[in-house]
Amino acid sequence: MISTGIVGLDKVIDGYRKEITMIYGKPATGKTTCCLHAAIAAAKQKRKVFYVDTEKGMYLERVRQLDSKWQEILVNLFVIQPKSFEEQRIALEKSRELVGEGDVLIIDTIGFFYRRELQQNPQKANQEVDKQLRVISGIAKKVPVLMTNQVYEKMDGTVQNVGGEMLKNWSKTIIELRQERGRKLVIEKPQKKELEFEIKKEGILING
Repeated sequence: MISTGIVGLDKVIDGYRKEITMIYGKPATGKTTCCLHAAIAAAKQKRKVFYVDTEKGMYLERVRQLDSKWQEILVNLFVIQPKSFEEQRIALEKSRELVGEGDVLIIDTIGFFYRRELQQNPQKANQEVDKQLRVISGIAKKVPVLMTNQVYEKMDGTVQNVGGEMLKNWSKTIIELRQERGRKLVIEKPQKKELEFEIKKEGILING
């Protein structure tokens, strides 16, 4: 188990365990900030953090803002930036070989290349993401895995995570980040709970 790096969230879900946790939401709702909090918390405990950054959203300046001991953190932070869905799979397979007890894998986001591939060849995209999820699931038996996901709007106006129920079924803990009349962190699984939060320079702060 590793800390989420967010005090109010740790109290509710007791950190990230050896399983897949999926955090999804619209752009700018705090998904990457959640990843950085977890990465910093793990790296400060001398754990190796393998960070697959598909959207190139892992900025050094943001790490500096979140923790003054950023130089110590970077020693244990290994960032991989794949340029395609295939490179993402290769990055995950390499991570499977490298992760050890106490480490953590972060994928931000699982849906970026998958979404692109879906538009070109849905069958191939689904076959590929299934392969990758099997690799991720294998890694999650050894270390905590945190992955973020994008969303799309359905015909009825509701929001669905990319990959729908397939990706949800692989995830043991599911969190949706919303921004509607304030920011909300909605835990869907394993237990349902809703938290209000803010994003400040120092990161995510749970209200109450």
